[in-house]
Amino acid sequence: MHKSVSINLNIAKLLYKDFEDQLKSKEFSENKELLNLILSIPDFKIKHIFQTIYDFNRSVMATNFYCSKKASIAYRLNPEKLIDLNVYPEIP
Repeated sequence: MHKSVSINLNIAKLLYKDFEDQLKSKEFSENKELLNLILSIPDFKIKHIFQTIYDFNRSVMATNFYCSKKASIAYRLNPEKLIDLNVYPEIP
């Protein structure tokens, strides 16, 4: 993972900014420019790592990431973004 990020530091920084933007807007909008940049990565494993982070950004609804006093980091995720509704017709 460290190697993937260090090789593609510009994309990692854009993913972090995307994380912040998603939380500020409270909308699950697509960032097509960032996604296309990720899809252009030739190495499959590195591309998969960044796609997973991108998908995670789309699913975060709330977090305590920016709180100064916390024992651990917590995320509230949108289940519609994480599960295949064909497999689970009802969201748990």
